Parts: sequence; C-alpha cells; structure tokens
Amino acid sequence: MPINGDLAVDAAGNVLACANFTTILKYAADGTRSVFATGVGKYWPNALAVDAGGNLFVSSDNTIFKFTPGGTKSIFATGVEVYGLAFDQSGNLFASDSHGENGHLVSAIVKFTPEGSKSVFDDTHGYSLAFDQSGNLFVAGQDVILKFTPDGRKSTFAKVEASGGLAIDAAGNLIVCDGSNRIFKLTSEGTKTAFSARRPEPGAADENGEDTSTGLPAKYAKDYLVASSTTSPDKKFAVIYPTLEAEEAAETANHPERVKDYIVALQPFNELGELHPKYPYFQNENHGGISAEWSDDSSVALITLDGKWGPHDVFLLEFRDGKLARTTNILTKAHDLLLPSYRKSKAEPYNDNFDFIFDGEDEPVFKLDGANRVVIN
Repeated sequence: MPINGDLAVDAAGNVLACANFTTILKYAADGTRSVFATGVGKYWPNALAVDAGGNLFVSSDNTIFKFTPGGTKSIFATGVEVYGLAFDQSGNLFASDSHGENGHLVSAIVKFTPEGSKSVFDDTHGYSLAFDQSGNLFVAGQDVILKFTPDGRKSTFAKVEASGGLAIDAAGNLIVCDGSNRIFKLTSEGTKTAFSARRPEPGAADENGEDTSTGLPAKYAKDYLVASSTTSPDKKFAVIYPTLEAEEAAETANHPERVKDYIVALQPFNELGELHPKYPYFQNENHGGISAEWSDDSSVALITLDGKWGPHDVFLLEFRDGKLARTTNILTKAHDLLLPSYRKSKAEPYNDNFDFIFDGEDEPVFKLDGANRVVIN
C-alpha cells in the first residue's frame, strides 16, 4: 500500500503513516505493518502528530481527528484546514491553519489546549511545524523558516524553502525537506549542511549534486559553500563562495564589497588568499558559474568565473608547499594581447560592462595545458 502523506512516531517507536488516501498504517520497530485506522476522511490527511499519551491527531476535511492508542476515533476540532501539527512540552497542539472564510483565505498558527480550547498564536501562513527541546517553535513559511521562542518572540531562522517538512533530531538540528524532496540539515545556529547517510568529503558535492559547507570551520560554514567544481585532484584546495543569504545581506546593508571568493586549503582548513574578480561568484548567481582545471599534481589551477556573455574572469593559480604562490588574471593578459582596435570594441551597444568578450561557443576559450602553459582557443 503506497504512502501518500505525513508521518508520525510515537513514544514506543512505532511509525504511523498516511496511506491509500484515508487509511493510517502502523509500522512497529521491527517493521511489522498493521492497519491502525480506516475511514479517516474524504481525502488523505495533511498532517499527523502524536501526543505524550500516544494519541494520534490527524488533519483532514477541515477537521482535526483524535485517535486513541487503541484506534478509537473522535473529533478534536473543526473549521481548520491544517498543513502542519506539533505538540509543545505542555501538551498544547499547534497547527498551521489556512482555510477559506467569507470568501477570503485566513492563515494563522493556532494553539489548542489539551482540552481543545483554541487561540491564535500568530498571524503567519505556514506549513510544517516542529518544536526543539528548548521549546522553540519552527515554522516552515514561504521560502523562509521562522522561529518563535517560548515567550512568543518571532524571528527569521533561515531563508530556505522548507515546504516538504520539518523535524528535530536528538542533537537539536533541524532536518528540512524542500519542495523538490531534497533533505538537508540546519544546525541550531542556522548553518546549512548536507543530510545524507554518506556525508560528503570536504570539497565534494552532496548526493543531490549540491555544494556544501562540509569541512569549513564555523566562522565560514554559515556564509560560504565549497565550489566542488574547483576541488583539486588531491582534495587539498578549492574555492569557497558566499551563500545567497550572505550575498543578499551584503546588498541590503549596501556593502556589496563584502561578497568575496577565497582560495582555501581544505584539510586542515586554511584561507590562502582572496580572488579579486570583477564580479565575485555567489550561490545561484544568474548566468554565473565557477569551474577549474588542474594540473595532475595539483600545483596549478585555471579558475574560470563565467557570465552570460562569456568568462568574467580567468585566474591562473600556482601553489608551492601548500601555499598560494602566485595569482595571474589570464583574462586581463589575453585582453592586452589584442590589437588596439579590438581592445576598444564593445561586446554589444547595451553591454558597457565588458570591454571585450572571449566567446568560445561550446568550447572553452582558455585551457590549461599541463603545469606550464595556458592555451587560448
């Protein structure tokens, strides 16, 4: 029987799962499956939660149903279209409600006492909910995760898409599923890392092909990712670049100069130097990209920062004894080799940011040839 909705785990370790639209299955710790309840509602449930007494709460058909551990069904609340449920340490049930009322959509996080009394906790549109051991409530909103302290103070915890689900692990990390069914982890400080049975090595992409902050110290991990496309063959060197959140914060503060790309040693970590591109690369940059070619002995790298019209910058990096010995802007050198009339030309009348564009169509313009020279196509 397929699983079609939310999951919940009771104190005994049994997993309760929505299946076949209106059926709740129960999986014991040893994997044994049984039918816990049927006829839950007309449609599959949106959310499940289990209280300290083992009672299961299920949202469906503008109703929250309550099932005792023995499967007896009753109506706990009506008039709510719930997309997330979570219990606090006092046994209060929190629900992310979004229902139609008099032709308008009404959204809020609502709170139910154990007796069923309802109150509005916050006028926020949310999806999944989760409480940590300290009593903080996390709410998956629209491209953001909000945090509410036990006394009700509201703040932005992380600017990430998290509509797929939230959960707290034993270490207090927030486990997040986005709308593309990708799972990642946020530490209690908000640092994003990969969530995988096989944690990627420093400088490697995760199982979804995404760059991560694995191997970076806390000072860098919150705001930087390792460009896996630039990792050296010996796994010792790479470029790190700002997250989208860090770039947006710099722009909001009117300090775009804070957006920087760095060359680093990975194991042990050491910042070797700053790249000085005309346009630093950052996460999900429009029409941007960053890549590297390396010599077989990892002593020389050709770093390319791409843009819409061609490479923005091309750097030749030379390493000696684990340190960055020299950096050369190859794009500038190539430009200086052009005839004077070409140096003054523009790529297009409307694109005054570039003096000249080296366009190789489907082939790279600059290629590393061993450790001794760069070939310009």
